[in-house]
Amino acid sequence: MPSSRVEIGPTQIEQAAAAALAGTYTSADPLVFADVIEKGLSLRIQGGSASWILKWNGKTKSLGKLADIKTAKTAREKARVVRAMLKIGDDPSAYIASRHAGRDHRAATADIEARKAAEAGEWKWPDLVQRYIEDHVSQPKKKRYGTKPPSDSSIKDARRHLTLPPFDRLKTKLLRQIAADDIEAIRDAVMKENGGTSSRKVVNYSRAALSWAKRFHKGSSGLGGIPAWWTEVESLHVEQARTRLLTLEQIAKVLHIAETNQVLPKRLNNKAPSKAILAALWWIVLTAQRTSASMSILTSHLVDDPNAAGWKIVAFPAGSMKSKRFHALPIPPRVVMILDRAMAVRPSSQWVFPSERRGRRHSQASEESATSNPADDIHVYDSSVNLLIRRLRGLDEIGRARSTPDLLEGIPDFSPHDLRRSLATILSDMSIRGDAASAVLDHSSGVPGGVEFHQADVTRLVYNRSQRLELKREAMTAWTEAVFAACDEEWGLNRKSLLRHPTRNLPWYRRKELEVAREEAAAQAAADQAKAVTSRIPVKIDLSKLRALKDNDVEPDDFDEAG
Repeated sequence: MPSSRVEIGPTQIEQAAAAALAGTYTSADPLVFADVIEKGLSLRIQGGSASWILKWNGKTKSLGKLADIKTAKTAREKARVVRAMLKIGDDPSAYIASRHAGRDHRAATADIEARKAAEAGEWKWPDLVQRYIEDHVSQPKKKRYGTKPPSDSSIKDARRHLTLPPFDRLKTKLLRQIAADDIEAIRDAVMKENGGTSSRKVVNYSRAALSWAKRFHKGSSGLGGIPAWWTEVESLHVEQARTRLLTLEQIAKVLHIAETNQVLPKRLNNKAPSKAILAALWWIVLTAQRTSASMSILTSHLVDDPNAAGWKIVAFPAGSMKSKRFHALPIPPRVVMILDRAMAVRPSSQWVFPSERRGRRHSQASEESATSNPADDIHVYDSSVNLLIRRLRGLDEIGRARSTPDLLEGIPDFSPHDLRRSLATILSDMSIRGDAASAVLDHSSGVPGGVEFHQADVTRLVYNRSQRLELKREAMTAWTEAVFAACDEEWGLNRKSLLRHPTRNLPWYRRKELEVAREEAAAQAAADQAKAVTSRIPVKIDLSKLRALKDNDVEPDDFDEAG
């Protein structure tokens, strides 16, 4: 075997390249240049290849081919690193593979450290999200005024924005491997797909989660010795001050269009929205409650109002409210009809606004067993009302591409949350006490938290004087009567064939009231008729017996009565 010990330089490298090209040497008789500078390093040529080899302590490692490592200086640097790894018992394969992939020494060394960290259980992005949600967002927070319970909506919001599809690129990365450009790329992708508000939340939640991990879990997160680069990632979206509101006429128009355009033409999905979602739109308009709290109302949280006939009271647990206070809201009879309309979608559900997805997906048998499998019993999504509004505008689910005409043309862009501003403004214009509107919206002053909600406490909490039910009834009466009056006018403006079909274009609540009135009238008529018939029952007397008896012999049993 031709072999020589030399200081490998350009001459030897040229010879090796030429020999490999010519295929002069075989594996049985290779050409080897052993370097006298770096012990154990050699350049081996056999067949059509020339490779750098390191021998140490009876072990042989290929450092790479001459085509990849073109100078002796680079080969010696790589040999020193590999030898050092072999001495401490590390497998240099990952380092060598990284260098073969074109990464420099620093990056390849980082790969080795990352591999060790992964084997030790150091956190990746999914680990961070799970721990941040479970150990921080979902836990009560100590405040100056006491303990603030966790918010259901905050938990959902954080989980959603930290697991959006663009975060898939981080699933296999350790936290130590994530850089600012990763978060910025995700921010930009979310901006394009979900809009500015979501992109801002992605940045804020990412910064908060990484800062929490670095502060409380330096070792397991792997962020202990890493500068907090994420604090320099900025959102590109600036929230505008919210001043949008709708007038009563505009609100009535939205409700009329939603009711009369349930099936929209020229759409791939031409199915009508769920009646529970339509009822939810009416509910949000007539109560101005937040959608996250409204869509998760349990049927068991409805109780009769003892001080107002036909009224109900809805109990909102503190955990579902932004204020973190228990909230009770009195509901007028017509609004109760809306809840009945929603619950009729799936009477077996525990939710006031049940999702129809279960009903479409399962058989009647499984419908009857809904209560035995709570996982099958779900309420409509918090975003359902917003999606319905976008649908009426002809927009897709993220509010971008327009697929059909805008049925709400002329009505300002609005969200369900803007209806809260409408209620406060319009009641103020009606000279309703400001604290009455604030009580309905749960903006009243007070200490958050303080009341732990349990199912058995519903009645006690609802009737607690601190709920100011009389004040809320005042505001709810004025607001709902104003909305229904505007709806009556809107339906009247759009009524057709009034003389031939007087009830055809009445709003649904008017038709329901007429139906109930007819049923009551029919029931009363039937009762009156039965009473009249009963009072006129003739009595038949057997005269032959009467003649045969003396006056003092007559007994009641001797008469036959017939109905």
